[in-house]
Amino acid sequence: MDVVVKPSGDQDLLADNLSRRFDGVKRTDQCVVVKTDRPEGLSTVPGVEWYELEDGQRQVGVGGSCVGEDTAFKQIESRSDAAEALAATLDGFSLVVRTERRWDLKCLKRFNPDIKNLKSGDPDLLGLQRLEDTDFSPPEQDEAEELYRLLQP
Repeated sequence: MDVVVKPSGDQDLLADNLSRRFDGVKRTDQCVVVKTDRPEGLSTVPGVEWYELEDGQRQVGVGGSCVGEDTAFKQIESRSDAAEALAATLDGFSLVVRTERRWDLKCLKRFNPDIKNLKSGDPDLLGLQRLEDTDFSPPEQDEAEELYRLLQP
C-alpha cells in the first residue's frame, strides 16, 4: 500500500533515510510516498511528522529531525543515558554508542537502525566527537523519563 508521509524536517534527508528501510520511496511536492505493507514502522522514524494510510487514517509520527551526517559518541550505562541517546537521535545525530544494555540498544535501533555499538577502542582515537562536546542539550529529568517510556515498545 502507498503511505503518504509528511516530513517534520528536510524532505530529501527523510526520503534517503526511508529508502534504507522501505522499498518504493518517492518524493512529491510536500510529502514522501512510501510503498509498504507495514506502515506502523513509520511511527519510529525520526523526521516523520505524520503519515496517512490509503484509507485516509492519519497517524502521528515521532517528529524531530531526520538522522543526518552529524555523528557523536555516547556511553550508555543507565536509563537516563538511553533517554539522552534517543533525544540526540531525534535531534538528528547519528550515534555510535558503547553499552552492555542490549535491550536499550535494541530499542534505539527501532529509531535509528544505523546506530553502532562500539565494543572496543577509544572513541577519541577513532575521531568520534562525544555527544557532551556538541551543541546538544540533554533533556531534563522529567523529559528523560518520558523519552525512556517512548523508547520502550
